Amino acid sequence: MRSFDTTEEPRSVDVDQVRRGRRGRRLIMALLVLIVVGAMLGAFGPRTRTTRAAQADLTYTQMSRRGLPAAWTLRIAAPGGLEAPVEVRTKASYWDDVSIERIDPEPSSTTSDGDELVWSFDPPDASAMTITITGMVDPHSVPGPKDGTATVTSNGEPTRLDYRTWVLP
Repeated sequence: MRSFDTTEEPRSVDVDQVRRGRRGRRLIMALLVLIVVGAMLGAFGPRTRTTRAAQADLTYTQMSRRGLPAAWTLRIAAPGGLEAPVEVRTKASYWDDVSIERIDPEPSSTTSDGDELVWSFDPPDASAMTITITGMVDPHSVPGPKDGTATVTSNGEPTRLDYRTWVLP
């Protein structure tokens, strides 16, 4: 059997091909550096967002990963004070993907109405009230957007807030 020695004659490589290869490697390296720097600056981590309506502000986890904490803070303010019980209606399907660990203050009653969870809170002694829910994104949650709504009724006036949490893998 005859063997061919490839070192005997030089391989013909086009200079343009070498330059394209070098540019491609540099582009991939720059992309990797951008990803690493972005990760170091927290660009891919959990994020919160605040949405506002007439008398309520809702700060929620906008982007998170499975198994990480999720926060939900609702602040209700009324210029003349909150005199009647405060009712908060939220989409139950949202809470299927976010397990609730604690609600502060504790609701005076909790019920469900179709696809809504209904929490009633006794009126505070102040003109504002803050409801904080701490939880965790379910580790078995399917990645993607989780849409939620909260309808807050205080002093007979309903206020609707829409929000969306993106669950990353």
